[in-house]
Amino acid sequence: MIQYDHKVTVSQIEKCFDLETPDFIEEHIHNLNLRYRKLTDKEQETHIESYWKFLNAEVVPSGPGRKNVWQTGWQQNLDELRIKGINDATLLPHYYRQGKTVMRYMGEFILPEDGLFESKFLTILRKLIAYYFLNEHKNIYEFGSGSCHNILAFAQELENKNFYMTDWVYPTIEITESIERQKRFLGISSHNFKSQLFDFFKPDINFRLKSDSLVLTFGSMEQIGIEFSNLLDYFLNQKTQHFLHIEPFVELYDRAFEFDELAYLYSKKRNYLNGYLSALKNLEQDGLITIEYQKRIIGSGYHDAHTIVKWKKLI
Repeated sequence: MIQYDHKVTVSQIEKCFDLETPDFIEEHIHNLNLRYRKLTDKEQETHIESYWKFLNAEVVPSGPGRKNVWQTGWQQNLDELRIKGINDATLLPHYYRQGKTVMRYMGEFILPEDGLFESKFLTILRKLIAYYFLNEHKNIYEFGSGSCHNILAFAQELENKNFYMTDWVYPTIEITESIERQKRFLGISSHNFKSQLFDFFKPDINFRLKSDSLVLTFGSMEQIGIEFSNLLDYFLNQKTQHFLHIEPFVELYDRAFEFDELAYLYSKKRNYLNGYLSALKNLEQDGLITIEYQKRIIGSGYHDAHTIVKWKKLI
């Protein structure tokens, strides 16, 4: 019988994030008890074969043509919370509910013991982000909020914030309004929650961001491929200086290694975010911004979905 003989530890998390772990997050990591195992040689061979099957298949790439997919997905969460109420479970996107699946962690493929391993691991990520990056900002704008599960989690970690949630489909707006109405019941009444329709491909220049704020994206810019220029221009023309992205960045793959080359090819096939980090580095070379933090953390089975990049405008 194959044993799940590895576990996510505090030392692993500190190596992944290159950040010290506060005591309350250490306790959270211990309590999660996230166990996993490495793939057998046969499992690894099968998983790599699945990459090539995908790469040779016809797929609908990310972009405006998938808007209805996201409308349907976030409507599922909205319908669920209407029946069962607002909580971490009803707001959890359905793509995190697919059971045990191969993941990319610390440079290798792993198989978790827990079917909700990815979503539970991300609770660690969000706690660290809230502690290190969000605390100092009064206004937090999440662009591409989806089911709003990230904002609910951040609200549970923080006090006295104004959260602004945006998306290009209406269910997100209705979910935000529900959170605002029920915030006292949810124990997050010190915050304010507002929402705004916003299309990454056609940014609304009349939607102005406050100066004392941070812009957050969490797996949403992934969907815009190489069409990020309008959104980046929008960001650069706002008063806010601080930007935090948890996204896949193809520029960080080391293509000399099969592990990363496969993820790169997968991302290209899906038309995931490509060129944005390079554009930021060009801006940094020009003295317009500084990239303050950059770390690959963990990935789903086929690419590193959760890489953190934080940058700041200098002028």
